[in-house]
Amino acid sequence: MSSSVNSNEKKSAYRLLEFFSKNTPWHRSLWGVGLPLAVYELYEAYTVMQQGHLSEGSINRMVSSLLKRFGQNPCVSQAEKQHLRILLHTPIRANSIEHYGLKSLADTISEDYLSRWEQHTSSFPNFSVELFSREVAAYLLDLGFSEQFLYHITINSIHSSDQFSVLNNEPKEFKALLAFKKIPVGHGTGNSSAQWMYREDVTAWLKNNNFSTSKVRAPAAILIKTQARDPIGAAEAVRYEAERYAARARLGTGKPLDFTDYFWIENHSTPFPLIEESRGVRVKGLNRENMIFQNDSSLNINAALELLAHLEHSSPSAAVSGGWAAIEGLLSSPNNRSTAADNLAILTACSFPRAELT
Repeated sequence: MSSSVNSNEKKSAYRLLEFFSKNTPWHRSLWGVGLPLAVYELYEAYTVMQQGHLSEGSINRMVSSLLKRFGQNPCVSQAEKQHLRILLHTPIRANSIEHYGLKSLADTISEDYLSRWEQHTSSFPNFSVELFSREVAAYLLDLGFSEQFLYHITINSIHSSDQFSVLNNEPKEFKALLAFKKIPVGHGTGNSSAQWMYREDVTAWLKNNNFSTSKVRAPAAILIKTQARDPIGAAEAVRYEAERYAARARLGTGKPLDFTDYFWIENHSTPFPLIEESRGVRVKGLNRENMIFQNDSSLNINAALELLAHLEHSSPSAAVSGGWAAIEGLLSSPNNRSTAADNLAILTACSFPRAELT
């Protein structure tokens, strides 16, 4: 991007940095998914509705939103827009021809979505910076690239003549060594499919992969294989796997697992810290109003804050479950949990212009 004199491309690069940064204020961050994934979501929604878990009103709102996005997107052809309108003209039944037509349309768009945007920005220098940045950022994240990896390559595109391109980064297998400070209970027993290593083998693996062993004291380790698009994404997957092992150990033995502070990924030059960086989840009013050590808060608020804390460091499943449970506990009616979503939407809609303008 930086090799071009087009100011819109430079603005887009800096907007992409905001979307990929963990320090971006919530109202400037990326909300929503990319266009191809939005079509896939509608495809899945019809199946979920048939199972009785989604209402027709919810489907209609998704349809209305998708038709609007298609109409505004310059990288979707008129034929594809017309095709979507025909598919959604009448209610779709799951597993019908129209239903599979949605998936086929999503596959077609996803196959060359970045190339479409590249062609559009080359042909129309005054393209919409915000639309381009949001669509491209969401699409890349939907593919499974990690935010930090995308942040680094965007920085490189700004400060060098390299073009912003991740088209060749297909998912591949990464091997990681997750080590323990002491041998855990239940290691290498039963029908475990895990590949265990012990002291000498751990040292040999580290040396063979050009890692220093000077401060490593690991009597046991486990070799983890994971699929990811980049090493940082692989590291995130290893952390989630470690949390899964830790949860099972606490439930199965009542004892925590004593991991080393770092783990190692094959063909990567430096070890990764096991403790992930902060996700930036903050309720600053607790400190501003001197409420951190307050004991007279309501039970609902105390429970919600404890659940909300999972958003900061827990695995994705625990974070999502805890976060939504906190929202339901604070914003739903006692007899109707579905009101939480409506109340959250109202709060967000009110908070956004205040945060953006003040």
